[in-house]
Amino acid sequence: MSRQLISRSLALAGALGLVAVFVPAAQAASTPGWSISDVFGAPDYATVQNVAASGPQDAWAAGTTTQSLVVAQWAGSQWQDVAVPAAFSDLTNASLNVDSVGASSASNAWVFPDIAQATGGDVYYALRWNGTRWRRFTLSRQNQVFTTAVISPSDVWAFGTKPESGSGLGYGPPWAIRYNGHSWQSVSMPGVATSVSTVSASDIWALGPSAATAGNDGAEQVPLAMHWNGQ
Repeated sequence: MSRQLISRSLALAGALGLVAVFVPAAQAASTPGWSISDVFGAPDYATVQNVAASGPQDAWAAGTTTQSLVVAQWAGSQWQDVAVPAAFSDLTNASLNVDSVGASSASNAWVFPDIAQATGGDVYYALRWNGTRWRRFTLSRQNQVFTTAVISPSDVWAFGTKPESGSGLGYGPPWAIRYNGHSWQSVSMPGVATSVSTVSASDIWALGPSAATAGNDGAEQVPLAMHWNGQ
């Protein structure tokens, strides 16, 4: 199985954890501290893949139906569907996947989807919601997005990997790009960031295999803890 398929399988498995249709009502009601704010399922059968929140009054969830992107926003009391660009709705001969979601406010939310063509090849995008409309960026036709760090409208990161050239079980070289409010710029990294936690623009932590071992099979990869200090 290729790393691309493994990544998609893990994303779908994670999404199932967000779908609460299998939790009995009595059990859900007795879970201390947790409440169910919505049930994603019929009639659209949306697969919810990623969630991000900037505060108690702002959260974002994104996923897909069979061939359409689905985005919903939590405004403090309920989830509201957010219309997506036409290019990500009712696709034919293609399928969608949501790689990451991030937000720093209700007017700065980001969704990172990719479209897999039936003829082969994925295209990775970034969609930015400014409170009233979406802006689309085409990020890559070969490099894969794993996760993001959304700090402000002028400071957004996308982390991922370049294509691997080994057996298909490892990651490729690290790939990271940063948005400054106008354009995306490449940033060198010592390893592939598969997981990221952000405190501020000068305090970002990432985990993943080292650049030197990323192309090896999974058992031979050396994991790193990486820290960005702003410079």
